[in-house]
Amino acid sequence: MRRFIKMMIIILIIISILFLVPHEIKEVKKESKKSFITLPNKVPIVATHIFSSRENYKQIKKSYFYFEGDNFYSSVTGLVSTHSKKIIDISSYQGDIDFSKVKDEVDGIILRIGFGLKLDSKLETYINEIKKYNIPYGIYLYSYAENKYEALKEAEFTLDIIKKYDLEPKLGVYYDIEEFYVKGEKIKISKDMYEKIIKTYINYLKDYKASVYSYSKMYKYCFNKETKKYVTWIAQYNYSFKYEDTFKMWQYTNNGEINGINGKVDISVMFN
Repeated sequence: MRRFIKMMIIILIIISILFLVPHEIKEVKKESKKSFITLPNKVPIVATHIFSSRENYKQIKKSYFYFEGDNFYSSVTGLVSTHSKKIIDISSYQGDIDFSKVKDEVDGIILRIGFGLKLDSKLETYINEIKKYNIPYGIYLYSYAENKYEALKEAEFTLDIIKKYDLEPKLGVYYDIEEFYVKGEKIKISKDMYEKIIKTYINYLKDYKASVYSYSKMYKYCFNKETKKYVTWIAQYNYSFKYEDTFKMWQYTNNGEINGINGKVDISVMFN
């Protein structure tokens, strides 16, 4: 009987130790049995909980994201998606680019063809190099349209550029919708007008399955339910992305570094 009581005391002591001693939280890469096909919702929420439970939470502003092969990771929650593509978008702001180095760094490029009805000054140089090194690419046009008639002009301009430079944008044609200013004054456009602008451009370029690029604030406050259907590429620079909608690409940073490009560059993850 005494031996039994002694054994029970030992067991209770061990259990107490296990519950009272704080465990070290280890960050591990969480493997997934299947590929995510949308921007993760639950994963970043988990990241928020992990951050808030740490003593040094205030020192950690946000996590960072990175690629290993075709897997896309969060430094906090681990694997975000498998079979992903690392995509950069470029314009004349990037200046001279060594595409012989870039080709080994990325899975594709989204190239700005222009803004409004003006050609990007680096378009011809960039597209020749992209074709030379056989880099998969798509294109985008930064919009200055204030109504559907100006949107039609931008759509016609896009098609003219595609034909003139014999473009084959296999990674997509994107209509870049952002807030913009004219002579220092912010142009105000209603949700209904955005719908008309976007539908006009998309419908004109339906053979290329054009879609919209924008950022989370615009998406949330400036687009109605119908307009949101056209957004396939979204930007938000944060570890916590809380939209449940499905997107083709997520531009997760504008502060990326790519061998062959001087300065910072936008990087997106393309989900398959």
